[in-house]
Amino acid sequence: MDLGSGFLKARDLVGDFWTGVMTGGQKTRGFRSRD
Repeated sequence: MDLGSGFLKARDLVGDFWTGVMTGGQKTRGFRSRD
């Protein structure tokens, strides 16, 4: 059942990437409005 672990790994990668995107967007927005 490598498909299951592969799916979990992909989901973790996507989750980390999405979190980074959301965090980056919030940081950029906060930095801009603070400026």
